[in-house]
Formats: sequence, structure tokens, C-alpha cells
Amino acid sequence: MLGVKYKYAYNQNGELVDASLIIPLIEQNPSVRKMEYRCIECGEIIRPRGGSRSPHFYHENHNCNPETYLHKLAKLRIKQAFDAQKEFFISLPKISTCTDVNTCKFAIGLCKESLSSESFDLKKWFDTCELEKVVGGFIADIDLYKSDNPNRSHIMIEVQVSHPCTKEKWDSPYRIIETKVIRKEEDIERIIQQGFDSSNCRINERFKVFRKNERMESDHIQRFYYFKSGKAYVKSPFPTGDYENDFKSYVNCRSRNKKKKNNSMFELNVEADYLGEPNVLQVGLLYLYMKHRIKNCLICKYYYYEGVLSRCNLYKKYGTPHNPEQPYAKICNYFRAMDYNPQDVESKVEEV
Repeated sequence: MLGVKYKYAYNQNGELVDASLIIPLIEQNPSVRKMEYRCIECGEIIRPRGGSRSPHFYHENHNCNPETYLHKLAKLRIKQAFDAQKEFFISLPKISTCTDVNTCKFAIGLCKESLSSESFDLKKWFDTCELEKVVGGFIADIDLYKSDNPNRSHIMIEVQVSHPCTKEKWDSPYRIIETKVIRKEEDIERIIQQGFDSSNCRINERFKVFRKNERMESDHIQRFYYFKSGKAYVKSPFPTGDYENDFKSYVNCRSRNKKKKNNSMFELNVEADYLGEPNVLQVGLLYLYMKHRIKNCLICKYYYYEGVLSRCNLYKKYGTPHNPEQPYAKICNYFRAMDYNPQDVESKVEEV
């Protein structure tokens, strides 16, 4: 259902005027009310009205077609804004490829390549906005082109109120921006305020997808710490609320090669998206066992732990501590590393 309020009209000079600006003038000078205002759709005289209602114009004798009114208003307001504003933006699809994609161990999934958008100022490429212009056999609601080369490049803007543009026009060689269905004046104002983007329009395939190589940011890295005491832990990727501590501990692509703690013996970056067994902490410990022969109870096949519950399954048979500290594995004759795939572990770990 259309929510048309007839907020705009032509004044006696043929200029498009906003009722919200006219009503305050009437309050200051009542003679302004007697000026002639005409409907932009039917051309009949209409009157401004304010008071307790939102400012608008109204027909005295009849109501014209609200769909046609919105269609005409959208074209007029977009042209008015394009001509008056220094900038008029469109948001276009962008595929970003990380510059480190061939060297970074953590370049996976969206980190390798991601689809987003980037804003471009249409007025950098087009200086003329014309209504109902014939372009290659099609009539564009709005046509953007460069005045010094009008035959070379065009962007057609199609306003959708009741139906989309024809398939023939949409598949034509011309770039087309088509608004999503406009149901009220506010829909038009949002386009003017924020420019064209996926929330208010669609574009045809004649627009090229913008590609860009850039250093991308990823948050799927967790930092593993190992200390001289023989203990290890993995910093949670979730914020604690302690901003300073979270900032110091946070690891992303830019900080992944920097140590975070002066008293750590080893620091490793571990793929945080890894949710299998062994867990992230065990992956780090297995890496240290592979590369530095460092033993830890948490990666012993005889050690059981889940949450706060832990035990050595050999404590009854061989008299090992029931709940040994992590470093006990260094002196334990019964330590046997849990089953693991060396290639899998190494692919998930980067030593800092």
C-alpha cells in the first residue's frame, strides 16, 4: 500500500518545492498561502496544509494517481539532488583478494577473497543528469552522461513504483540502476541521503565487479603461550570487557608476527576456526612436541580432562599423580603422545 502524502509541488515559477519549507513561510507571511502551487502529476492547483499534521499539499476536488506522482517525484528529486550536491554516491560490489594470500598460512575462506562493496562518486564521471532521454532506442527515466562526450558512456536510472523495467532494457548494453519499489516519499529521500546501494536499488550485469588487492584483516587467529614454568594456555578470542588487556592480547593479520608477552618462552598463532580434536591448546602443545620435544600432560594419551575435571588414567596402576600439573610430563616415564596427524598440526600453527 502506498503512503503518499504529496509533500512536493510546483510553485508558480515551475520550481519543485517542499511543503515542510512552505508552511513556516506561511506562518510568517500568510500571503504565501495564496501563491499558486500545482500537482506534479496532474497539474491541478493544490493547497499547502500544516497545523497538527505533517506538512503536505492537498487536492481540493480530486485525488490524482499516487503511483504516477511518486514516479515523477523520484525522477525530479534525484535530478534535483544530483545537480545541487557536490557528490552523489553509488555502492558497487567489490571482490577483495588479500595481498598475502600466497604466503600466509591462515589465508583461508573469506580471508583469501571476500565480497563487499565500495562507494564511488558518480559526479566524478558524469556531469549531466537528464530526464526522459532516449538512449540507444530506450527511454531512460534518468540518464547520466558526460557533457563533453554524450555519445560514449551512459548510466540509466530507472524508477520502480509499480513494475520493473522491461527485460529487453535490463539486458541492453547499457548500465542500469533500478530503484527498489518506491512506496512513499521517504523512500526517495533515503536514496538522496545515502546514495544508491543494495538496500535501495539493483544494478544490471553491465556494471563490472570492482576487484582490489589489499591487506585483509582476519580475526580467526588465536595466540598460544608457553612459559618456562612448563605451563601453556590459549587466549580466548572473545572480549573480556577489559579493553586494555583485550587489545594487547588480540591477534590479527597485522600483529600476528609480534610477540605479546615478554616472559613467554614460545608464542604460536593457531587457527581459531579449528573446532576438532585435538583442541586449539593441544594443537599448540603438539606442535612444540614435534618441533622442540617439549612434553606436556595435556597431550598425553593417558591424560583425561574435560573442563575443570582432569586425571591421569595411570595413577592407580603406576602411582602417577592423580591430577598432575602440565609440566609433570617432562619427568614421567609413561608419557605417550596422543594420536595426531603431524601435517595437520603443522598446517594450523605458525611460530612467532
